[in-house]
Amino acid sequence: MNILAIDTASRTCSVAVSRDADILAEITDGGGETHSRHLMDMVDRALALSVGSLEAIQALAVNRGPGSFTGVRIGISTAKGLAAAAGIPLVGVSGLAALAWQSAPTARVICPMLDARRREVYCARYRFEAGRLVELAPETVCAPEDAVRDLAAPCVLIGDGALAYRSRLQALLGCDFEMAPAFQHPIRAGVLAHIARPRLERSENDLQTLVPMYLRPSYAQEPIDNR
Repeated sequence: MNILAIDTASRTCSVAVSRDADILAEITDGGGETHSRHLMDMVDRALALSVGSLEAIQALAVNRGPGSFTGVRIGISTAKGLAAAAGIPLVGVSGLAALAWQSAPTARVICPMLDARRREVYCARYRFEAGRLVELAPETVCAPEDAVRDLAAPCVLIGDGALAYRSRLQALLGCDFEMAPAFQHPIRAGVLAHIARPRLERSENDLQTLVPMYLRPSYAQEPIDNR
């Protein structure tokens, strides 16, 4: 199965094409510009480098959040448009779960964090058990310290939120944590494809039901007194 995967939920933008367990092409842009300016060019380049055209793609995967409100919307709307035009299924994948997969292999608790602004992070907790990624704590948004405060085991920190608040996290955790290497912190579209594949092989399809996972309202949706 050829899968086209898209991530636009954070500062980086990533597009990949995979076949079975192989990544045929993966392009990541960390320039920080609005993803809508270059996303379709990246899709076209990834397809040209791998299977040639969208007609050779059997399914899509997209980061459904949490992350940048605008970024998540861009990725989901683009993926839905492509899937509808091609008549193929689409599944949404958690960007935090993708980051956890990128920290493998490890026996430690994994704490992926994405910068949520307002001095907060989007976070969750995972652990690998018998080769499976198990969620230990659900996705939430909170202060960086609250993301790790009650941990009773060594952990791995990964994601741009962990980088942004590294000094504060280190002050709380001391030496009992491991920071992922720099190249692992951006979300990779190839990992989204890896996570999505089992669901797609079961013929699951989120095309009609997929909505962004924001975890909190946007500024525009909040009561004025809370801004």
